[in-house]
Amino acid sequence: AYGDTPYDGGRNGKTCIAEDGVTEEEVCTRFDCSLDNISMSELPVNNTCTYKGKEYECNRDILIPYMNSEIAAGEAAFVMHCGDLFKGSAISNNRRCQPHSLKGRQELFANATNFLIVPGDNEWNECYGYDPSSNDGDLRDLWRQYFALDPPFNQFSAPFPRGDTPTLHRKTTPNAGGDVNPELLYFETNDIAIFGLNYVTGEAYINTTTINDEWVEWGLNNSGCSLKSIILFSQRPPNQSIYDKVDEYIDSCGGTSVPLLTISGDIHPSNYCMTKTSPDRIHLTIEAFRSGPIYVSVVRDPTGVNGDFFHASDTQEESGNHRCPDLDLE
Repeated sequence: AYGDTPYDGGRNGKTCIAEDGVTEEEVCTRFDCSLDNISMSELPVNNTCTYKGKEYECNRDILIPYMNSEIAAGEAAFVMHCGDLFKGSAISNNRRCQPHSLKGRQELFANATNFLIVPGDNEWNECYGYDPSSNDGDLRDLWRQYFALDPPFNQFSAPFPRGDTPTLHRKTTPNAGGDVNPELLYFETNDIAIFGLNYVTGEAYINTTTINDEWVEWGLNNSGCSLKSIILFSQRPPNQSIYDKVDEYIDSCGGTSVPLLTISGDIHPSNYCMTKTSPDRIHLTIEAFRSGPIYVSVVRDPTGVNGDFFHASDTQEESGNHRCPDLDLE
């Protein structure tokens, strides 16, 4: 699990698509893609900046090959990116969020194996012109197409270490209000229910609805009462209503506690932090930011008495915040 990357922006992201619509310029001559947030209004809304700087290169050359090699070796099953695909700039003000920058990120992460993404505010409610009264919008719809509906993000491309290839479910059926949210995902493997939710920082349409709650309720009901643990991914921690849905599921299954792990980014810590909010509820805060991803494991008690445990470890020994790590790619 990792997130908030590639965060290229300002002086670190100068690339764009040239006027021919194909050629990518290393230093854009059409727009000033190096503008920082304080001058963001000077960047045209319909720009073609792609923001492929040092952090993009770190993902392309180091992080993605490393994660692919771990999956190929049977040391990992999948990767979850917890949002923020480029630098942000306040609600409805981020002109870095446009079709060319989103397409560039799609092409980057399409090279990763079993790679999943949940939305971050930088590429969701901060996109220029975001309407908080609507579930839809041009850029949100494009995000959903690029990172939820298009291959390879619509299914797993390689089997998990146990040999299974879980069915990846996305919320493509409208709810009572007619909302369709394929950015929400769910799958089950080895009696573990795993959800990707849409909780972004700041004002957002989905934060005022029960869409996330309905999805978790559907997934848990779909799992039956055989679950040994539950994992929730989102950019910011879920609302209390999600925990209430988990409690309802546990009660309906006889009251035996089911360990719950939530994983999010959001608060930009310099290190990852794992905290216990109750005996069976753990929260893991991650922050890659050009450092290595966090390796998260579910450890099952072989006696079957104590249920599942969660273990988190860094993929690099040295402190790597703000610089690309030296990871073993062999």
